[in-house]
Amino acid sequence: MPTARGWADRCLPTLSYSSPRHVKVVSWRLTLVYWAATAGILVYVGVVMIYQGHGYQEVSTVIGSVDAKVKGQVLGRGGGGEVERLWDSSDITIPQAFGTFVGTRMSTIIQTQGPNVTCVGSDPKTERCTGDPGVCQAGKLTWNGMMTTTGAAGCRKSDLDGESYCEIRGWCQTDDHAQDLLFEGVEDMTVFVRTSAKFPRFRDAAGEVYHWTNTNRTELQRGWNEYTMRDIVRMAGIVDADGNADFAQVAAEGADLVVSLEFDCDLDGLREALVPVDRCLPKIPFPVYRIDPQTALSNGYNVRRVQYLEAQGRAAGDPAPPTLTRQMDKLYGVRLRFQLAGTGRRFDMASLVVHIGSGLAFLGLASVIADFLLLNVFPRKNDYAELKYKTISFYDAARGLGRGIDDAPLLGGGGSNE
Repeated sequence: MPTARGWADRCLPTLSYSSPRHVKVVSWRLTLVYWAATAGILVYVGVVMIYQGHGYQEVSTVIGSVDAKVKGQVLGRGGGGEVERLWDSSDITIPQAFGTFVGTRMSTIIQTQGPNVTCVGSDPKTERCTGDPGVCQAGKLTWNGMMTTTGAAGCRKSDLDGESYCEIRGWCQTDDHAQDLLFEGVEDMTVFVRTSAKFPRFRDAAGEVYHWTNTNRTELQRGWNEYTMRDIVRMAGIVDADGNADFAQVAAEGADLVVSLEFDCDLDGLREALVPVDRCLPKIPFPVYRIDPQTALSNGYNVRRVQYLEAQGRAAGDPAPPTLTRQMDKLYGVRLRFQLAGTGRRFDMASLVVHIGSGLAFLGLASVIADFLLLNVFPRKNDYAELKYKTISFYDAARGLGRGIDDAPLLGGGGSNE
């Protein structure tokens, strides 16, 4: 069992502290490397961290809202080319979270459901008659409704493709029988992009939060707070070979577009809370991104809306459910969503001091680089290593306390320090 002195002999030599030691090296090559590294670090601190990185300014994240008001009229033209009627923006737009939807094409069908209403299915996976008597099973739910008759007796020929499908009860006819209506002139409809932004960390002398808006002009201005649908499609990069907006590409199947309003505002020197327009402009033209996947599984964008028309065939006291009629519209079009991003910046002494202190700490890298070259690259690296690293011990079992590796007294005067 080791004694206390034995444990000390084992443990104390492993406990050490490394202090800095300065060695003066006369070498013009090393001096050039050191000062070049120092100059590079100073440039990085001054230009990149403080000037370009705005390290002298406090930052506030922008918050706000973007509203889109669509205006204009279009013509509805049926599949046969005939003009149906005039539609305005209220007919073909649907407000959505963070934006709006503008229809470009509509598929419409009148459907009826009641106790005596049946029709032919249309889904090839769940309603197609294959000759197997077990395909059509009465009471089984399918893609479009519920099967009414079991076996081959339930098969009926469809007038869409001439194939046989199971007879179903549900909303009849199925939406495969819908009629298409194309809206002409959607690309010329205008979108008023009303933007309000605030920087909650900054306030004026009266305590009002700094804010910015693009509604402080007396009239709408194209390219500033008003755009056409054609403009937005072009900003999304949906163009033809000549660089013009290819609106026909999105009119048929629709598109999901995200409009990003990106702010980077220098608010130094402002006294009033209302930020002047020219001091805080978002990036123009706005970045617009198309995010619908455009794959075989999912392509474009569409929404459905239903309008119930009437209920018939139910006399007083009749327990049977009534016959219902509805108009189901499937609207294809452009979904516009808006997002606000960015920051506002204002001079702040505390931020400047913190960035200067952080930057000056990088100056130690110049010494690290010089030491690495001396220890690993320069010809007399072994000599430098001997000069840079010296080991002394305050505990040496053989010679006692108080003497170093060169047998000279460690602390002023001779003899022991105890």
